[in-house]
Amino acid sequence: MKSYIKHLLLVSLIVLAVPVRSEVFSLWPNSGKGGSGNAETALNPKNIWSEPVTINDVKLELNIGLIDMNAEDLVTMLVKLFPNAKYATNSNSMLVIIKQEDGSEKRLLLVSLGENTPVIQFSMTVPAKFPENFSWPSCLPLPVDSTPVKYMYFSKRNAYYGEFKTGVNPSLGLEEIAGKLNHEGWTATVKRNGGDRDNTGEIFMKTKPMSVMLVNFDKNGSGFVFTRPLK
Repeated sequence: MKSYIKHLLLVSLIVLAVPVRSEVFSLWPNSGKGGSGNAETALNPKNIWSEPVTINDVKLELNIGLIDMNAEDLVTMLVKLFPNAKYATNSNSMLVIIKQEDGSEKRLLLVSLGENTPVIQFSMTVPAKFPENFSWPSCLPLPVDSTPVKYMYFSKRNAYYGEFKTGVNPSLGLEEIAGKLNHEGWTATVKRNGGDRDNTGEIFMKTKPMSVMLVNFDKNGSGFVFTRPLK
């Protein structure tokens, strides 16, 4: 379960990360300025996984590959091939955003797991702008006072992930969702006292069909819900 949540966070980073010039830390050498081109295959990654992803009603594809190249050579090649790209980096990853002729963006997230190991490339082409109005999946519960921000659907796994903004207190929002889920056959895995102000997240299980759902709120007015079948 933890590995799948990390997978979702990586996809979110590819889709939502803001392309800014940032300080380059230990892993990545100075990338300078960052054209279009076949960015997805330019680094000759060994493709290990591809899957369709629907984000706010837009059908996309996520590709994952391995690049057998060290970080310094990788950045040198990127800057040479795509001098107008935008880069954002931290200690072990780099986001590369390459504008396409039709206005869309090719986004590459390069993650290093350490020396003498291949770099993992996550790649996706996203539209210049996602639709403001979209159909929130009925399987994802929402508090009454909330606004959907984004959802992702992974059809190969029948998994859904959603984010929303809400003005409700986190513990009250969770209590409201728990009440709805209880009527739909879901059971909280940890029994808590109702009204517990520190209660901002819960894992729910359902037997027919066997499924899991994670719900979490933060103190900044955001919440997320994730659900998938257990097979």
